[in-house]
Amino acid sequence: MYCTGTVMHADEVERIIRLLASAVNSEINDRHPSLSAKLPEWGARVQASVPPIVASPVFSLRMPAQLVYSLDDYVATGILEEDDASVLRNAVRERKNILVGGGTGSGKTTFVNALLKEVAETGDRIYIVEDNSELQCDAENKLEVLVQPPVYTHQRAIMDALRFRPDRIIVGEVRDGAALEMLKAWNTGHPAGLPPSMPIARSRCLIAFASCVKKPCPTRPAISSRKRLISVFISVAMQIILPDVQ
Repeated sequence: MYCTGTVMHADEVERIIRLLASAVNSEINDRHPSLSAKLPEWGARVQASVPPIVASPVFSLRMPAQLVYSLDDYVATGILEEDDASVLRNAVRERKNILVGGGTGSGKTTFVNALLKEVAETGDRIYIVEDNSELQCDAENKLEVLVQPPVYTHQRAIMDALRFRPDRIIVGEVRDGAALEMLKAWNTGHPAGLPPSMPIARSRCLIAFASCVKKPCPTRPAISSRKRLISVFISVAMQIILPDVQ
């Protein structure tokens, strides 16, 4: 991120935000002061806020990736060793769960998209759950579901997934009790999950995931959740950052 030198007045920013909300058939005002959506055709992800939750109107736009990197690209740039790529390819083929963790902007989604290229080659039926469409998978047999809390939550989408008979359930960033539903799904014959985890330091990835598992059942002992995670996650892929990628 850098300063462009462009200055916009608050009324101009608010006008843009309302136009963006209109484009996605939504509204933003003092009763609904936050907007999170994907713009049609353009595909950009917009996040906007207006008073009273902020001092003045503000918004951000994130363009979707134009190029999906492969594991071979990671090897070619020296980020991954060939042996590392082989381990990940084998984990995909053997239908193992892979948890991808890292800080905000560290490249979790970019890396998951690279793994999804491997998943697409398996021919499996894939069920993808996200709150904003960021994952890119060119598998022929797939179903992509967008959640819209509180109308349609992650938990509900994951429970519905079991009735669509998927081979693999892929969930976008997991931040809440949906983690428990995801573990249940994997333990009932739907392994090979590939969730980008919470945007936190990779060293605390499993601990944070265990905390999400506990949210629907706060009386569950922490050690129980961690043991369950260890038995479910066979492979844990840590954050990887491609050079010169914004």
